[in-house]
Amino acid sequence: MLKLYGTGETIEEAIEQAIKELRVKPEEDEYTVSILQKPRKGFLGMGKREAKVEVEINTSFIERVIREALKRLFEASGWQVESHVKANSRTARIELKNIDSTKRLDSNFFNDLEYILTIYANRFTSTRYSVKILQPKLDSDRERELQQLAAEVAREVLKTHRRYTFDPMPASERRIIHETIKKFEKLKSYSVGKEPDRKVVVELAKKTSKRRRKTSKGV
Repeated sequence: MLKLYGTGETIEEAIEQAIKELRVKPEEDEYTVSILQKPRKGFLGMGKREAKVEVEINTSFIERVIREALKRLFEASGWQVESHVKANSRTARIELKNIDSTKRLDSNFFNDLEYILTIYANRFTSTRYSVKILQPKLDSDRERELQQLAAEVAREVLKTHRRYTFDPMPASERRIIHETIKKFEKLKSYSVGKEPDRKVVVELAKKTSKRRRKTSKGV
C-alpha cells in the first residue's frame, strides 16, 4: 500500500505532515506508523534533530474512500444502493445491493464504474491497483435480449461463414452469449481483449488457430 514520509519537531507533527499529502485524511485505525528517527532537543542548538516517520495506508482506508465515492455517486443519481467493499493490497471487490434501477443502466455501466473507481483508488496506492464490481444478476428481459442477439449472430455466421465480434460487454453478459453459442454445434465463441474492453468473438468451429487457443481462457 501507499507509504508516506514526514518530519517534525514531534512524532505527532511528523505524522500530520505525512498524511496531509492525501486529500482525504485517514482515520487513526487506517494507517500504520513506523518511527524512523526519534526527535532530540539537543543543547544550545547543538545535536538537535527532527522526528522522522513512515506512514503506511491500510486497506481499511481504501475501503472507506471507495464506499464514500460510491455513496456520493448514487445519491447524486437519486438511487438508494447499498455497497460492501472488501480490499486487500492489490484489489478491492465491491458488492452492490438493492439496485432498483437495473433496467435503466447501460450494459457497460459497471465496466465504466470500475474504471473510474480504479483510477480513484490508485491515488492512494504505490502499486497498480484494481477495483472489481460483483455485478448484480441480470434482469430477465436483458437476459432474453442477449440470448436473441446471440442466436441472430449465430445464424448470420453460419450463413456467411464470417467471424463476428460483439461490442465490449461485462463478464455477466459475455457468459450468456457463450452459453447461447454452445447450442450451435458448428460454432465456437471466445473472449478477446482486456477489461473493460473485453469482447466475444463467434466463428465457425472448424477454424482453429494458435490465437484461438491463447485467447479462449476466461469469459
